[in-house]
Amino acid sequence: MAVIFYFIYQSSYTSIQVAKNRQKKIQADYYAESLINLALSQDNFLENLKSYYEEAKSHKKGIEKRINPTIDINDLSDERIILKLWKTGEFKLESECTYKKINSKYGLEGTYINQAYKKKKAILNSSNIKNEDLNEIVQGFEKIKNAQADLNCKIFEIEGNYKIKDSGAFFKLYEEIELDNEEKEEITKALISYRDIIYLKNGSLEIVGKIKFKNLFIINGKIYNDTFRNEGVIYLDREGQINSPTILKGYLIDPFDRAGSISVKLDETIINDYDKILPGYFKLQIKNLRSFGE
Repeated sequence: MAVIFYFIYQSSYTSIQVAKNRQKKIQADYYAESLINLALSQDNFLENLKSYYEEAKSHKKGIEKRINPTIDINDLSDERIILKLWKTGEFKLESECTYKKINSKYGLEGTYINQAYKKKKAILNSSNIKNEDLNEIVQGFEKIKNAQADLNCKIFEIEGNYKIKDSGAFFKLYEEIELDNEEKEEITKALISYRDIIYLKNGSLEIVGKIKFKNLFIINGKIYNDTFRNEGVIYLDREGQINSPTILKGYLIDPFDRAGSISVKLDETIINDYDKILPGYFKLQIKNLRSFGE
């Protein structure tokens, strides 16, 4: 009889301990998940990812950063959060903590570069991107056009009919005026550098001679020449027209489907050069959150 009572006691004790450990594990998992959410909820989390991206560009295997969590809970110890970041636009958060001697690990995967820009497509338009994402990009370009965007380059706004030609270290934007003696005078409007934004708000822009641009063009007027060459980005606006053969190496953003037969060769290295200019290039998207014990 004593053996039976001992067996019952032992079974009950074991069941209670299992239940307690299970409860501790649930609590440990909760805290590990909370550490992930704590990191994500930081106001500057995306800004930190953007700054780390510059470092990640030169590391094929990505980089790691430790985030120091601020959390004060009894019986919780060994808290840590590791951020892993790759230049391809993916990131991972890994958290770990110990609660009442029970260890828990959680991981979250996501992207910080807008996947609309990572589709391996040379032309971005309504056929290969969600309307919501496309509208965000359009609104972003509206801010650039209205000088509401924080840019690290100059933007040259063109209204009227102008010409542009190579002038050594610059592109010379000018207006050509006929004089009384039938001669022509060039009135310079601006000297434009590589990487500057050229915004044709209305009117026309004639490209004089053979020029290879390396710029971001926002086109809402008419561009013409024998051939329009650009190693950069073209944003074709609502009224944009390119009335010449076009060779683009880089990226064409055509939200209003006006491109026609423009020849575009995708070059992701060129796109990456415009990461601080392209609207919505950095965008946080969460894929999954899971326990490492699952």
